[in-house]
Amino acid sequence: MYDKEIPNNLNDGCIHFIVRSASRALSRLYDSEIECYGITGAQFNILSAINNSQNFNSTNLAKTLNFHRTSLARICRPLVKNGLIDFASKNKVDGRTVKYILTNLGQDKLKEAYPAWKKINEEVHNALTLLPAMKLDSFKNYLQFLGKIDEKLMDKKE
Repeated sequence: MYDKEIPNNLNDGCIHFIVRSASRALSRLYDSEIECYGITGAQFNILSAINNSQNFNSTNLAKTLNFHRTSLARICRPLVKNGLIDFASKNKVDGRTVKYILTNLGQDKLKEAYPAWKKINEEVHNALTLLPAMKLDSFKNYLQFLGKIDEKLMDKKE
């Protein structure tokens, strides 16, 4: 049964659909460029975040990367298994992870994949600057706002 009140073309106005589609397309681009190094774009971002701040516990890292903690744990599992990251310490009371660290192998993997990541990142930046009347900084600010919109809207509900 067809309901005329429900839009039949998601591209016409569903921000969620449009942003998720764009996100998947970007993920495919980044993943295809660095998959030969045995990691995904999301895993590269995790390695990079840990590299840039050696004081991340799972809560802080999830917040920084805008992941749910359970999603982060799922994505980190292969990184731990492959020896790219490890845990520096665990809470002795409840056994929860306190701090992620980048291993030497993880540091090497990050250095190895970085030129490929940089290449695709520059290509995406260049493509975005070709859009008419589009200022890259404004676009990035808009995306960063969208990355925090759940917090902004949840605050209004409380």
